[in-house]
Amino acid sequence: MRAATFDEPYQQYLKSFPTVKDYAQGMREVFSTICRGDLRTFTSLLIVHSDLFIDGIFTFTPADIMRAYGDESRRDAVMQVMRRWSHQFNASAGRDPLNFLYSNPVLARPFIALDDGSFFWVLGGVLSHTLPAMLEDRIPSAERARYSALRATYLEDTVESLFRNGFPNGQVYGGSQWRASPADTVQYENNVWS
Repeated sequence: MRAATFDEPYQQYLKSFPTVKDYAQGMREVFSTICRGDLRTFTSLLIVHSDLFIDGIFTFTPADIMRAYGDESRRDAVMQVMRRWSHQFNASAGRDPLNFLYSNPVLARPFIALDDGSFFWVLGGVLSHTLPAMLEDRIPSAERARYSALRATYLEDTVESLFRNGFPNGQVYGGSQWRASPADTVQYENNVWS
């Protein structure tokens, strides 16, 4: 974006995307006509054009995964986990998207398994958001109830502790229960109330 000449962003673009054919004359014409000689517009156009390569940028093979993992002897187990964390394209077609608010299937399975064995992952920027559900998915079903109970207690106790530390002069009540009205039979619970 700080380029001073046509050649700087164009050469950087060719370097970044080696599959693009070098056609400087045609690109100079784009620069002078469509971009009206404005370097900022031209570099923006190159950035937008790079969207054509998104599939390659966000697609990785089992070989890529194993190179990052570093232990080829665990390939079968790693690929089993990857398949478990993946959907097929259109796997959620027909599902009511309103239900995704509370149980978004992409949180536990953010990858898309491609027919050639590769994986597509465009959600790398929200890994910290998807990772808890991905890891919880690996908990054996026989241990899920125990995990859920421990998790609930831990989270409630931690929130209560944070409130007590954050509001040292406040009255903090953990696990308070309430009803919307005296006649209401449904009892609700607050994790923390102050």
